[in-house]
Amino acid sequence: MNQIHIGLLSPEGTNSGHFRNFEKLLPPEIQLSIDGLQLARSSRYELRGKSDVIVARAREFVQKLSPQGLILTGAPVAILNPGVETLVSQAVGIPVVTAVSSAIAALKSVGAKKLLVMTPFDDAMNESLVSELQRANLVVLA
Repeated sequence: MNQIHIGLLSPEGTNSGHFRNFEKLLPPEIQLSIDGLQLARSSRYELRGKSDVIVARAREFVQKLSPQGLILTGAPVAILNPGVETLVSQAVGIPVVTAVSSAIAALKSVGAKKLLVMTPFDDAMNESLVSELQRANLVVLA
């Protein structure tokens, strides 16, 4: 069986237990490399306008570890840096997903058209997320 190497860039660090739990869900042929960008220490809004930094760090990560795909975790990464997924993908030349794009793809794959959104975010970030979902032709009820 072929090994598949996936990279994961976290906006913060890599010490969170949920990364270990995520790794346990992966089949043995998936190798996961995780790195933390250390971009948000006290507020999610510290991630705003960090596309250039994220692209540069993703480029370094991919050059060093050669993953076949890259996950940019944390919805605020995509919400506060519109277009970052495309910028990173163009810079590194491999498929890239964000929390938002993967959620949209999952919703569409099951035929969802209307949804209820519950997040830990404030109103401003929720409004940005809802706008992104609406651009994907999803109807947000609340």
